[in-house]
Amino acid sequence: MTHDILTLMNDSSLFLSGFQEATACVQDMEACAASLCKLAGWEIIGTGNIDPRIINGWDCDGVGAFVLLANPGDDRGYLRLHEIAGVEQVPVRSNPQTWDPGGIIDLNVRVLDLPDKYEKLKSAGWYSTADPVRWTFGPAEVEEWIGIGPDGLAIAIIERLAPPLEGWDTLKSFSRVFNSSQIVKDMPAALAFYEEALGFKQALYQRAPLSEEPIANVLGIPLNLVPSTEVEIAILQPFGEMDGSVELVRFHGLEGRDFSETALPWNLGVTGLRFPVSDLDSVLVDAGKWMATPPVEVDLPPYGEVRMAACRAPDGAWLDFYEVL
Repeated sequence: MTHDILTLMNDSSLFLSGFQEATACVQDMEACAASLCKLAGWEIIGTGNIDPRIINGWDCDGVGAFVLLANPGDDRGYLRLHEIAGVEQVPVRSNPQTWDPGGIIDLNVRVLDLPDKYEKLKSAGWYSTADPVRWTFGPAEVEEWIGIGPDGLAIAIIERLAPPLEGWDTLKSFSRVFNSSQIVKDMPAALAFYEEALGFKQALYQRAPLSEEPIANVLGIPLNLVPSTEVEIAILQPFGEMDGSVELVRFHGLEGRDFSETALPWNLGVTGLRFPVSDLDSVLVDAGKWMATPPVEVDLPPYGEVRMAACRAPDGAWLDFYEVL
């Protein structure tokens, strides 16, 4: 590979932002959308049929529709719900533990008054493997709960306790989707994919024991295993920001079931992330074995006609990259 290609490959200016939207597949899209609008204060900004060229690119014979949800006032961090018919579906992550690798385990949103949001989600049938927990993440103290809703749609609600949260004027109930999490089997391989093949930059990296004491934790790890479990976390994004970002987590001392093979866009649960780019071919110059679909022109409301291609990360996460035509 020439130096010029390496320079081009790692040029974050090819990306226009972090992920613009996350995708999830559910069996009853309208009911799920209505519930999220009520619980999260989000609004529906688009509905319609999925362009058949997108589904054909998945090597899938189904047909589908979508609902696009946004936090009022935000122009990114959307959640696109898909409902697919005519194809056999299984959960992306079936009855998972939080340390099981494969696919995208959850989407992250910021909230105000987490205890109130927690009670409302529980009352609506969301569940978890752990109660809300206060903990220190990088330079921040937060309270967090990972809730699992319809068809395995998992959302981590996070309230910043200290230092005060700044720059989130649109946060009234739930924020936009600002981060996503993946459990990985091999951190060097995952970092090589995001940093070398895609040119992402680190927003945060830490590796440390979960705790020296057997304390409750947001991941539901058994208390007797907490002191012996080391957690490696890397958050990456094209510009090194924690917004529209990808969080990679590797548990040293725990081995789980691998859901990489079922992390496909027509299965049920969180299915992918979509990144807007200025030059699709240049972004994909070193995609190689990670390519899942070749570039194809499709209709992607509300962005219009786009040229889109997909890659699958080493642990199966589905990433779409699209260039508006």
